Amino acid sequence: LLSVGDGVISTDAQGNVQFMNKAAETLTGWNAEEAKGRRFEEVFKILCGKDRQACPDPVRQVLEQKRAIELADDTILIARDGFERYINDSAAPILDARMQITGVVLVFRDSTEQRKKQREILSLSFTDPLTRLNNRRYYDQVKQELDTEPYYPLTLVVADVNGLKLTNDAFGHEAGDELLRKVAEVMRKTCREDDIISRIGGDEFVLLLPQTDALHAQTIVKRLNAALQREHIKGIQVSVSFGYAVKEEDGDHFEDTFKMAEDVMYQNKLASSLSFKKQVISSLLERLFSQDPTLEEHSRKVAELAASFAHVLGYQEHQIQEMRLAGTYHDLGKIAISPAIINKSSKEMTRSELLEFKRHAEIGYNILRSVGEYAPFSEAVLHHHERWDGNGYPQGLKHEDIPQEAQILAIANIYADLVGPRLHGACVSEEEAVTLLRERKNTQFNPVLIETFITKVLNKA
Repeated sequence: LLSVGDGVISTDAQGNVQFMNKAAETLTGWNAEEAKGRRFEEVFKILCGKDRQACPDPVRQVLEQKRAIELADDTILIARDGFERYINDSAAPILDARMQITGVVLVFRDSTEQRKKQREILSLSFTDPLTRLNNRRYYDQVKQELDTEPYYPLTLVVADVNGLKLTNDAFGHEAGDELLRKVAEVMRKTCREDDIISRIGGDEFVLLLPQTDALHAQTIVKRLNAALQREHIKGIQVSVSFGYAVKEEDGDHFEDTFKMAEDVMYQNKLASSLSFKKQVISSLLERLFSQDPTLEEHSRKVAELAASFAHVLGYQEHQIQEMRLAGTYHDLGKIAISPAIINKSSKEMTRSELLEFKRHAEIGYNILRSVGEYAPFSEAVLHHHERWDGNGYPQGLKHEDIPQEAQILAIANIYADLVGPRLHGACVSEEEAVTLLRERKNTQFNPVLIETFITKVLNKA
């Protein structure tokens, strides 16, 4: 017993300490010789961790109940010097040959680190790893606890982050994660200490506001919106749609209240989402043009040529306007590509840089299709780097598999690039550009469309 790792203390039938091993001396702070003969409760002081009230004396319990017992998991041992540690403990009677109790033996160990790890594991199981807010599992548990009389009126606020997918498409998932963390941080700072904030889905949060009526809930939501308006990610203002509903009494169903809050949130999202996305796309385009001033003039030229080409080919007026927009936004996806890559010519790029650069068509497509009125021309943006011979990107389409709108945009883009201000290389004359276009018939371009563009859009013989 002197050499075992657990602390061991034995007492006589009156509860006086008779024996302590080295581990018990370390944990209690008492020397074995000094403790011998003292009352057990003087040497072994314990508290119940939850309320820090004195625990029942385990020796007395064993002597009275004449059976082994275990202490609660949250028992705290207070050493002689005042140091506190959690312990695991069991106490059992010492019986003689006639089964009479002659004393009690306690075996205990320091469980502080074990409890710390258990708390960490429990915290992880209830915590969203990205935002460090409560997760869906915690929300499902705590909503049952709050759905009781002392917490009424209980307000549920459902929040949905606007533009998360657009942010992911434009800047990558790291930016999307940063957006979610920013929203969580604002909620944490703005809400009250007793409010429960949980992330229950990809871009969805729920706030449980106990003892909060509709008027106070409205104030909290306004405060959240005001705080969010001051936050930006990649130059884009952070935006969240909110909806709330109040559970006044026990007779109301919690899920009905949640559904009401969610419906209001979706109404608000529908009202603001489209304008928000268009605002974001305009902001992205402005940022792109500010990075490369030649790109703005190039895009304007492509827009004019694409619209004129569509008119010549007999497109309806709304389709002509869509081609004009396609020309304006055709390089939008470059906003997500590093300027260090964009500023290189294709010959200077490494293989990996070239692959990264080629993603801009797909990125632009993903951004544009998120807005309903931009979706019709997003396909043209996606495929405007396809080639007639099938050697283009992103899908390697060939001949008539390439949408005609994309072919129109591709021809307008190349011509504008040849004759306009260029980031790489000097511009050429209109006559030289026409010659270069004709040289690319049947390889890069549809030969019929090339001749139509040259003779009817450019009015060149």
